[in-house]
Amino acid sequence: MDRHAQLAKARFDDWSDTYGEDRISPWFRFYQSLAMTKLKITEGWGFLDVGCGTGWAVREAAKQLRFGKACGIDISPKMIEKAVKQSPMDPNIEFRIGNSEAIPYPDDSFSSILCTCSFHHYPNPGRALAEMRRLTGGYQLPQDACNTFRVLYHQLEELEGDLHTHIHLENNILFPRAAKLETSLRA
Repeated sequence: MDRHAQLAKARFDDWSDTYGEDRISPWFRFYQSLAMTKLKITEGWGFLDVGCGTGWAVREAAKQLRFGKACGIDISPKMIEKAVKQSPMDPNIEFRIGNSEAIPYPDDSFSSILCTCSFHHYPNPGRALAEMRRLTGGYQLPQDACNTFRVLYHQLEELEGDLHTHIHLENNILFPRAAKLETSLRA
C-alpha cells in the first residue's frame, strides 16, 4: 500500500467512530440519494458504491435491486466493519475493503456505480475511472442500441476525456502554481 493509501486508510479509520452521526453525514446521504435517482437501479444487475463509508447507499440500493448484489468498497477496514454491523444479514449486500484503483471484482460485474463523496480523495482519479469503466463494461454499445443511446455513450466518452484534462490541469499546473505562490507569500 502506497503512502497516500496508508494516510487515507488511517484518516477514514479515525473518522469511522463518528461517521454517520456527524454534521456532514446527512449532507452525504442527501447527495447520494439524488445521484441514486439517476441510476435506475431497479433495471440493473448490480450496484457498487466506491468509497462506501458505512454503507448507507449500499443498503438503499439493496432495497431497489431486482437482480444481483448491492456492494460497497472502502479503503478503511473500520468503515467496512461498521457497514457490516449496520447492515442486515442480507445475502444481496456485500462489503469489501478495497482501493478505488484496484477494485476487487471481475469485469462487467455491475450496471450501476456510485462514487459521490470520495473521488476527490483519489491520488490517481484516472485509474479509478478506468476501474469503474471496467466493472460496467465500458462504453460498449449493445448491438441493438438506438441513436439516442449511441449519442449518450459518445457523450460519456467525451465527459471522461474532459475529466482527464481537468484533472491534469489541476494536478500538474494549477496546484503547483498555487503551492509556489503560497510559498512565496509566506517568505
